[in-house]
Amino acid sequence: MRCAVPVIAIVVVSLLFAPITSAQGIDSDVESALVSGPTYITLVCDQGSCSGYTLEVISDHNTTFEDSFSWSGNAEGALDYRIVRAPGASGFAQARILTSDVDYIHETEDLGDSMMLASFNNSLPVVNGCTDSLCEMSKLTTKRMSGWLNSGGDSDYWLISANSSTYIEEFQSEAPAIVEIWKIASNGSRLMVERLTTSLQNGIHEIRNLTVVADSNEEIWMVVSSVEVDRRDSVYMASVFVSHNETDAPAKHKHQSNRINQPQAKFKFAGISHEQIDVDSILVPAGGRFYYEIQIFNHEINHLSVSIHEHLLNGEVSEDLGPGNGITSSEAISLEIRFHMIAPMTYSGEVELTSNSTDFSGLSSNGDLVYFGDAPNTLPLGNAEFDYWPTIVVDSNESSPDASTYRLQGDVFGADMIDTYLISINSESGSLIRAVAESGTARIQIQELTQSGTYQIMNSSNGTQLFLPMGVHAIRIEGSPQDGGAYSFLISTSQSQPLDSGVFVDLSSKATPYYIFAGLFLLAPSVLVAFFMRREIINRIFGKGTPDSFDRGVIESIMDELRKRESGGNLEDALKSFHGHGLTTSRASFLIEKGLPEMDFASVTVSNPMGDVGIWIDDAKKGILTFGIHAKVDWKLACLRLSYPDGTRSKIVELSLKSIFSDDEIMLGDIREGQTILSQLKLDPIPEILEIEVTGRVKGESVAIVPRDALAWR
Repeated sequence: MRCAVPVIAIVVVSLLFAPITSAQGIDSDVESALVSGPTYITLVCDQGSCSGYTLEVISDHNTTFEDSFSWSGNAEGALDYRIVRAPGASGFAQARILTSDVDYIHETEDLGDSMMLASFNNSLPVVNGCTDSLCEMSKLTTKRMSGWLNSGGDSDYWLISANSSTYIEEFQSEAPAIVEIWKIASNGSRLMVERLTTSLQNGIHEIRNLTVVADSNEEIWMVVSSVEVDRRDSVYMASVFVSHNETDAPAKHKHQSNRINQPQAKFKFAGISHEQIDVDSILVPAGGRFYYEIQIFNHEINHLSVSIHEHLLNGEVSEDLGPGNGITSSEAISLEIRFHMIAPMTYSGEVELTSNSTDFSGLSSNGDLVYFGDAPNTLPLGNAEFDYWPTIVVDSNESSPDASTYRLQGDVFGADMIDTYLISINSESGSLIRAVAESGTARIQIQELTQSGTYQIMNSSNGTQLFLPMGVHAIRIEGSPQDGGAYSFLISTSQSQPLDSGVFVDLSSKATPYYIFAGLFLLAPSVLVAFFMRREIINRIFGKGTPDSFDRGVIESIMDELRKRESGGNLEDALKSFHGHGLTTSRASFLIEKGLPEMDFASVTVSNPMGDVGIWIDDAKKGILTFGIHAKVDWKLACLRLSYPDGTRSKIVELSLKSIFSDDEIMLGDIREGQTILSQLKLDPIPEILEIEVTGRVKGESVAIVPRDALAWR
């Protein structure tokens, strides 16, 4: 006899193990289980036989069958029972309970017509849940059903999916049963694809882990049949996962997703193959230098292979990273996990991500961290990529000037020797940015960027201070193999005090006598100097003065003259006549000697009272350039250092000068007043932007010559 069970949503199968009591007498303690719908309870004993034990169901429910070891029937609410142990009985016994649930689809009348008739009582509804994607739970979202097999070899017909892939997680029955899976096409043709018989497992007859894939316009039916023709009524139930073929996960992801917004997270996923050799891909947010660990919860691991890929800042997707754990690169945005399946099957698992970086950890906004993971080592290509960079937002109110201080901290080591941060200036009047080192040996550089859609370096400072106009700019932290480790900088932003808009009174007329006297007094020496330098002034006015030492036209005229004299074999004498031009003469001679007549290569030069410094590109494709210095004073321990603001680090691999060099530094040593040093060097890889800095000691003081402009490689 059966009772109707309401139809609602989907929950889990209630499969309970109830321990025996410790009582040794005839009466034992009463146990209770919450049940609903078709229910079966049986004794399971550790020695196989339950001789000496008896099951007693105390509650008054609608009983279908009852003996000394089992009970079945329709039940609602609490099922009270006890296990009675006879004196002298050995071993242990426990109760195993198979029960339906209020949310099951339950057979309310016999489903014995045919596979072509779908009705409310034998069709599983669509359940919203994760299919081939990230899941809130690691288990697949299943649909559940239960019913009764009548005596006399009854068969029940269930429509479990249409145009879908189906996974039967488990089928459980009180009695032996046969489960058949049929495909029925829209033209009426039928094909039985599976026929399985249950096996007894701890008092319950079971079938587990069966996957069936349907083509378009196909239905999948499940036929449950009683094995024993003279069997009494018996309860059964099943858990089924269905994924519609139209929602199959893509084989590859083209978009990059977002970076992770927390220091650690777990992402769980589940899915099912929709065809032979199916590939499913999921995408999880990640970040630079995150430790990842991927676990697969799958019973058919031999039919499944997994590949892991990084989506990078430049839009590329990496090759397979190999094992299921590791550390992401500094340029990672997200992780893509691809499941390659060679047979119909299900898969599930989880990805655990943990930050392995302290970059930006000292910068807070309203008390909350705004960035996690490693800071990138390059500048963004456009506005769309701002979310991938840690950013300081400076929003000063012009009517109320303020000053803010941020602590910028992180670490550089190994392959990650550069961290790039953005600083957004929202004030129309700009802001003065100053950096002070707290700890560590890393170097800092504040960079003013162009605001024309793509970001190029316009101006930079070595971290002292720099005025930045409204827009987005950069702060670059750089270590070296010898100076890696943690760093901490205090970044202060301030805005100049606005002028008082009070009333101004013009009192300049009262100072007229002073202006006349001061003017005559100050102009008198100038008039005297102009008289004695009248020839030089006249020559300058008519274009006959001394040319600029770095004038390109001067170099060309010198080269023409040197070519003429070289042909006569008196190149050395020719150079002496141009001795007064210093570095310009040396550059022209160098071009003649090296056979480099082209003058269109980029160059950067600077001249100050301590000396003239220049750098020229000789061969852009091979990374060859020339550096020169002409000393106007005596230098001690002079040194040349190259830097690369765009983040791409290059090394000096060849040097024509017989000097000590390493990576990006050349030891020039002592340079006498009037001495010129010119050396050709080769860089690998070829940089995009290059800056130089010459340091040393002059008259006991540390000095430096730093050209304002950077050398753009082209």
